[in-house]
Amino acid sequence: MSPTIGLGFRVKSGWAAVIVLSGTVSSPRILTSSILQMSDATVPETRQPYHRRTGELETKSDIVQSRIERVQQVIAESLSAFLSTTFLSESQPLAAVVGGGKADPSSIANAHIKAHALEGRLFVDSLWNELRRRGIEATIVREAEIWQVGTRELGKSLADLRLLLGQMGTAIRPWRMEQKIAALGAWLSLVRTTIGQM
Repeated sequence: MSPTIGLGFRVKSGWAAVIVLSGTVSSPRILTSSILQMSDATVPETRQPYHRRTGELETKSDIVQSRIERVQQVIAESLSAFLSTTFLSESQPLAAVVGGGKADPSSIANAHIKAHALEGRLFVDSLWNELRRRGIEATIVREAEIWQVGTRELGKSLADLRLLLGQMGTAIRPWRMEQKIAALGAWLSLVRTTIGQM
């Protein structure tokens, strides 16, 4: 029987914290903690591809498209390298991609906020698409909803959930909020292997 594996990605602008969990829903254990690069360090604009300058939205579609294509290439390359080193070949992992906001970027009038919203959606959607392309079932959980989903699906209070996540990473460095949220996403993926889709 294949091991039960849950992947959690906490997506930021240009990178993601990644936690891989194994075990059971009641007793998950961390297999690895990593950072997934999602932008090209040699092309700094790919970290914020919709920005022209601080506070301004890039409006030239050819420039934006070029950056988007590079972001998608980097995600494909980084994910390939990550998956090849995490011993997932004999398992069928499920994943949760956490990030982005609920608002439709087209509904946002402020150029700076709109640029951030577009970037949030780009990195989340591009990672989700790449996971699916590789046969990994993935769910997107919006950042604003992750704690609510976690308490509901895991049957724990918010205080208990935060405490357990803090204890889960005692041997992991760094273990900041990005890693805790990625771990929660991975934990929810373990739930999905037991009770089906969220």
